[in-house]
Amino acid sequence: MSQSRAMGKVKLGMSRLAFRYPFQAGILACMKITEDSAISTMAIGYSQGRLTLYFSPAYATGITLDEVEAVLSHEALHVILDHVNHVPEDGEDRQARTIAEEVSVNALVFESLPGKPLLLEHYPFLPQQDATTDDRYKRLKAETVPQPEPQTLDEHSTWQQITEHGPLAALAATAAITGAWGGLTPDQQAATPQVLVRAAKEAVQALSSGGSIDWRLALRRYVGRSLTRRTSYARPNRRFPELLGVIKGRGKTQGKPHILAAIDTSGSISQADIASFSAELGRMASWYAVTVVFFDDKIQKVFPYAPFTEVIGRGGTDFRPILSNDFLRKHRVDVAIVFTDGYGPTDVKPYIPVVWAITNRGRCPVEWGKVIKINGS
Repeated sequence: MSQSRAMGKVKLGMSRLAFRYPFQAGILACMKITEDSAISTMAIGYSQGRLTLYFSPAYATGITLDEVEAVLSHEALHVILDHVNHVPEDGEDRQARTIAEEVSVNALVFESLPGKPLLLEHYPFLPQQDATTDDRYKRLKAETVPQPEPQTLDEHSTWQQITEHGPLAALAATAAITGAWGGLTPDQQAATPQVLVRAAKEAVQALSSGGSIDWRLALRRYVGRSLTRRTSYARPNRRFPELLGVIKGRGKTQGKPHILAAIDTSGSISQADIASFSAELGRMASWYAVTVVFFDDKIQKVFPYAPFTEVIGRGGTDFRPILSNDFLRKHRVDVAIVFTDGYGPTDVKPYIPVVWAITNRGRCPVEWGKVIKINGS
């Protein structure tokens, strides 16, 4: 089938973008490009395991090639600045957040955009050079003068496809950013605006070790990567197929992955820590089956995730009961996350991946498992 005129124009815009903005072009090169008449302009989404750029054929043919190029840059910047992965917090001002996202992106597009884009010049009270989206959001939220309802250049409703797929879609975005950044020459990296350099470095850290980025994002991405292909006793091992049910095979299993979230309820864990653990597990529970365990020097309570502000325990800490293979097999979990300051004994290494979510005042008690520092605790 021959390529449509609209598709040809979008691909030509992507080719031109590579000469002026290779970072943005590298992001788009990772995406599936899809014509969709239900989209009024352009949009970023997620389908069939890939980030997807949707565009309206009528929109693409109705604007100039220069404007197509500018809108494509706009779309890639939403990915680089991590807007597409944003999960609204309780009480978030969505109008202020949308304005902050649009002006932050458009401040980095130096060609003329079609329509009536939201620009920094429309909001002179906002932080200007190299400010983050969060900086601008906080200022907008604090503004006492009501802001008009924002009209976005593109469609943001398709971002829900990304947040609904959770860590796997987040990982696809992180990989796209890391790959695009790594494909730049030193001169191209040096010419990149600092706000994008920071975003690229955060993505590189997230993909490699979690680094010092927000612990929630690091946790989601690591867990998502761990669960992409899960082992199961129900699948034959490639090397020992005759030992089905004895040795695990690797592959996708049916149903939601199952996470054990073990909350250290000893006296050394603060109430603020507990509140942040509960909030993050609430987000993860929309993607996975989450079983919560309260423990101190023994197991205090086991229950399917529900929001919690109070805990049971407040004694010493012993990791051995919640990390025993008998306990983990009983609850049929795929990954264990231990929220703790790390001060307690353990002499067992479970058969499943373990994430140690360690408060800033703590340290990991063992030399195995994935360690994520809970910044701000």
